[in-house]
Amino acid sequence: RAWKRRLLLTSVVIGLGSVLLIAWPRILDRWYDSRDLARGKPWTVSSQSDAGTCVSPAQRCAESPEFFFHTNREKNPWLQIDLESVQTISAATVRNRKGCCQDRVVPLVLEVSVDQEHWSEVARKDDEFGEWKAEFAPTQARWVRLRAEKTTYLHLRRVRILP
Repeated sequence: RAWKRRLLLTSVVIGLGSVLLIAWPRILDRWYDSRDLARGKPWTVSSQSDAGTCVSPAQRCAESPEFFFHTNREKNPWLQIDLESVQTISAATVRNRKGCCQDRVVPLVLEVSVDQEHWSEVARKDDEFGEWKAEFAPTQARWVRLRAEKTTYLHLRRVRILP
Protein backbone atom coordinates (compact mmCIF):
# COMPACT_ATOMS: atom_id res chain seq x y z
CA ARG A 1 0.00 0.00 0.00
CA ALA A 2 2.71 2.49 0.96
CA TRP A 3 4.51 1.67 -2.26
CA LYS A 4 1.36 2.42 -4.30
CA ARG A 5 0.86 5.77 -2.50
CA ARG A 6 4.44 6.78 -3.17
CA LEU A 7 4.11 5.80 -6.81
CA LEU A 8 0.85 7.78 -7.11
CA LEU A 9 2.38 10.82 -5.36
CA THR A 10 5.48 10.64 -7.57
CA SER A 11 3.30 10.40 -10.68
CA VAL A 12 1.25 13.43 -9.61
CA VAL A 13 4.38 15.47 -8.86
CA ILE A 14 5.97 14.52 -12.20
CA GLY A 15 2.71 15.29 -14.04
CA LEU A 16 2.31 18.71 -12.40
CA GLY A 17 5.97 19.48 -12.99
CA SER A 18 5.61 18.59 -16.67
CA VAL A 19 2.53 20.80 -17.05
CA LEU A 20 4.31 23.69 -15.35
CA LEU A 21 7.40 23.20 -17.51
CA ILE A 22 5.30 23.31 -20.67
CA ALA A 23 3.14 26.24 -19.51
CA TRP A 24 5.95 28.32 -17.97
CA PRO A 25 7.01 30.15 -21.16
CA ARG A 26 3.40 31.26 -21.78
CA ILE A 27 2.94 32.33 -18.18
CA LEU A 28 6.16 34.34 -18.31
CA ASP A 29 5.20 35.85 -21.69
CA ARG A 30 1.83 37.03 -20.33
CA TRP A 31 3.49 38.47 -17.23
CA TYR A 32 5.92 40.47 -19.40
CA ASP A 33 2.98 41.59 -21.59
CA SER A 34 1.19 42.92 -18.51
CA ARG A 35 4.25 45.06 -17.63
CA ASP A 36 5.05 46.17 -21.21
CA LEU A 37 4.94 49.97 -21.47
CA ALA A 38 5.11 49.75 -25.30
CA ARG A 39 2.01 47.57 -25.56
CA GLY A 40 -0.58 49.35 -27.69
CA LYS A 41 1.67 52.40 -28.14
CA PRO A 42 2.30 53.91 -31.58
CA TRP A 43 5.54 53.22 -33.41
CA THR A 44 7.19 54.66 -36.50
CA VAL A 45 10.11 53.54 -38.63
CA SER A 46 12.73 55.40 -40.64
CA SER A 47 11.33 53.87 -43.85
CA GLN A 48 8.80 51.23 -44.80
CA SER A 49 9.56 48.41 -47.24
CA ASP A 50 6.95 46.76 -49.44
CA ALA A 51 7.23 43.57 -47.34
CA GLY A 52 4.01 42.82 -45.47
CA THR A 53 4.12 44.54 -42.09
CA CYS A 54 1.80 45.28 -39.21
CA VAL A 55 0.08 48.63 -38.80
CA SER A 56 1.07 50.66 -35.73
CA PRO A 57 0.47 50.07 -32.85
CA ALA A 58 0.24 46.31 -33.53
CA GLN A 59 3.37 44.24 -33.03
CA ARG A 60 1.63 41.02 -34.01
CA CYS A 61 -0.39 40.49 -37.16
CA ALA A 62 -1.30 37.66 -39.51
CA GLU A 63 0.23 39.47 -42.50
CA SER A 64 3.69 39.34 -40.97
CA PRO A 65 4.48 36.48 -38.56
CA GLU A 66 8.30 36.80 -38.86
CA PHE A 67 8.54 40.54 -38.09
CA PHE A 68 6.18 43.41 -37.32
CA PHE A 69 7.99 46.01 -39.44
CA HIS A 70 10.64 46.03 -42.17
CA THR A 71 12.60 49.08 -43.31
CA ASN A 72 14.22 49.65 -46.66
CA ARG A 73 17.99 49.20 -46.88
CA GLU A 74 19.38 52.47 -45.57
CA LYS A 75 22.02 54.00 -43.32
CA ASN A 76 21.16 53.69 -39.60
CA PRO A 77 17.54 52.51 -39.92
CA TRP A 78 15.43 52.88 -36.79
CA LEU A 79 12.23 51.95 -34.99
CA GLN A 80 10.80 54.54 -32.60
CA ILE A 81 8.11 53.86 -29.99
CA ASP A 82 6.13 56.70 -28.42
CA LEU A 83 5.22 55.81 -24.82
CA GLU A 84 2.83 58.82 -24.96
CA SER A 85 4.08 60.19 -21.63
CA VAL A 86 7.35 60.31 -19.75
CA GLN A 87 7.91 56.97 -18.00
CA THR A 88 10.67 55.46 -15.90
CA ILE A 89 12.14 52.51 -17.78
CA SER A 90 14.95 50.12 -16.88
CA ALA A 91 14.78 47.24 -19.36
CA ALA A 92 13.77 46.16 -22.82
CA THR A 93 13.24 42.80 -24.45
CA VAL A 94 13.86 42.69 -28.18
CA ARG A 95 13.02 39.64 -30.29
CA ASN A 96 14.79 39.43 -33.60
CA ARG A 97 13.17 38.41 -36.85
CA LYS A 98 12.33 34.73 -37.23
CA GLY A 99 13.58 32.67 -40.12
CA CYS A 100 16.63 34.49 -41.42
CA CYS A 101 18.82 37.54 -41.52
CA GLN A 102 19.35 38.04 -37.78
CA ASP A 103 22.79 39.52 -38.48
CA ARG A 104 21.23 42.55 -40.19
CA VAL A 105 20.24 44.25 -36.92
CA VAL A 106 23.64 44.33 -35.21
CA PRO A 107 25.08 46.48 -33.89
CA LEU A 108 21.75 47.57 -32.39
CA VAL A 109 21.56 50.63 -30.15
CA LEU A 110 18.74 51.36 -27.68
CA GLU A 111 18.24 55.10 -27.19
CA VAL A 112 15.80 57.15 -25.13
CA SER A 113 14.51 60.72 -25.25
CA VAL A 114 12.08 62.92 -23.35
CA ASP A 115 11.86 65.57 -26.11
CA GLN A 116 12.51 63.63 -29.35
CA GLU A 117 15.52 65.88 -30.05
CA HIS A 118 18.16 64.78 -27.54
CA TRP A 119 18.84 61.05 -27.41
CA SER A 120 20.85 59.03 -24.90
CA GLU A 121 22.18 55.54 -25.51
CA VAL A 122 21.21 53.20 -22.65
CA ALA A 123 22.09 49.79 -24.14
CA ARG A 124 23.84 48.20 -27.10
CA LYS A 125 23.95 44.73 -28.66
CA ASP A 126 26.98 43.95 -30.83
CA ASP A 127 26.43 40.25 -31.57
CA GLU A 128 23.65 38.27 -33.26
CA PHE A 129 20.66 37.35 -31.11
CA GLY A 130 17.30 35.68 -31.13
CA GLU A 131 16.14 37.56 -28.05
CA TRP A 132 18.01 40.37 -26.28
CA LYS A 133 17.16 41.32 -22.72
CA ALA A 134 18.71 44.73 -22.14
CA GLU A 135 18.86 46.01 -18.56
CA PHE A 136 20.07 49.49 -17.66
CA ALA A 137 19.86 52.09 -14.88
CA PRO A 138 16.33 53.46 -14.47
CA THR A 139 15.89 56.41 -16.80
CA GLN A 140 13.15 58.78 -17.89
CA ALA A 141 11.87 58.43 -21.46
CA ARG A 142 8.88 59.20 -23.59
CA TRP A 143 10.41 57.91 -26.84
CA VAL A 144 12.44 54.74 -27.20
CA ARG A 145 14.42 54.17 -30.37
CA LEU A 146 16.17 51.05 -31.64
CA ARG A 147 18.72 51.91 -34.32
CA ALA A 148 21.01 49.69 -36.37
CA GLU A 149 24.41 51.34 -36.70
CA LYS A 150 25.21 50.51 -40.32
CA THR A 151 23.66 50.44 -43.75
CA THR A 152 21.14 47.61 -43.58
CA TYR A 153 17.51 46.57 -43.36
CA LEU A 154 15.93 46.67 -39.91
CA HIS A 155 13.18 44.25 -38.93
CA LEU A 156 12.20 42.95 -35.49
CA ARG A 157 9.59 40.53 -34.26
CA ARG A 158 8.74 42.08 -30.88
CA VAL A 159 9.84 44.93 -28.60
CA ARG A 160 8.86 45.27 -24.96
CA ILE A 161 9.77 48.24 -22.78
CA LEU A 162 9.73 47.53 -19.06
CA PRO A 163 9.69 49.73 -15.95
